[in-house]
Amino acid sequence: MKKMFVCILAVAGLFFGTNALAQTSVSLGIAGRGYVNRVDEKETGKDGAAGYVLSVERVARLGKIFGVSAGIDASLFTKKDWMDISGNSFRDVYVDIPLRAKLYLPLGDVLDLSVFAGPVPSYNVSAALKSGDADYESIYDNQKDLRRFNVMFGGGVGLDILQHVKLAASFDMGLVNTIKTEGMDRYTGVLKLSVGYIF
Repeated sequence: MKKMFVCILAVAGLFFGTNALAQTSVSLGIAGRGYVNRVDEKETGKDGAAGYVLSVERVARLGKIFGVSAGIDASLFTKKDWMDISGNSFRDVYVDIPLRAKLYLPLGDVLDLSVFAGPVPSYNVSAALKSGDADYESIYDNQKDLRRFNVMFGGGVGLDILQHVKLAASFDMGLVNTIKTEGMDRYTGVLKLSVGYIF
């Protein structure tokens, strides 16, 4: 899985570095990530964490209607009373690499509406939990059967205004069970809302 993630990073880096016709945008936004745990296909716990996302995206327009993009999203999520346990605080950091196909619907000279979809390789940089005033402790140190790497799939809509301001909303659902223990499942999904500037 680590080799696959490195290869995807290399492809995204190549796209960022060589496509002279592409446009780059930088966005800030808010995000929410949901978590669901199951044992023997029965839900045993679910929760959500709110956070912030910083995105850099490179878009190549293939004519007026079609386009492709590669991006890098860094996001931080936090939640108090994690899994309804009073005093528990949760902190999660992700790096996502959205790879999208885009369909543009021009709405005149000022607005471009886009619909996009595609895979999103994702890496959980850090997941930590603390109780009360104690220090955060890495979940990966205490649970060796967890996977950091995930592949999500989803899409969303975007609006380019005056060719420089970008609004976007997306939802991606994790396809990988991020816990290795037999009979146990852990899945995540993420919603992102952002505003950015197109250079």
